[in-house]
Amino acid sequence: MTVTDRPATLRATYPCVVGEPGGGVKVEALHVHRPVSPVQDERLRYGYDPAGP
Repeated sequence: MTVTDRPATLRATYPCVVGEPGGGVKVEALHVHRPVSPVQDERLRYGYDPAGP
């Protein structure tokens, strides 16, 4: 993934398989990632934030 700028968070969603299809309901997993290295001169790395929604 390529990210422009230096966003404070990245949010990624992933569609989940639902056992019984039900009237157009969709379920998605939400993953929140926050910067691990906040120093401006370094290459920015993100880590998973388990406290995210």
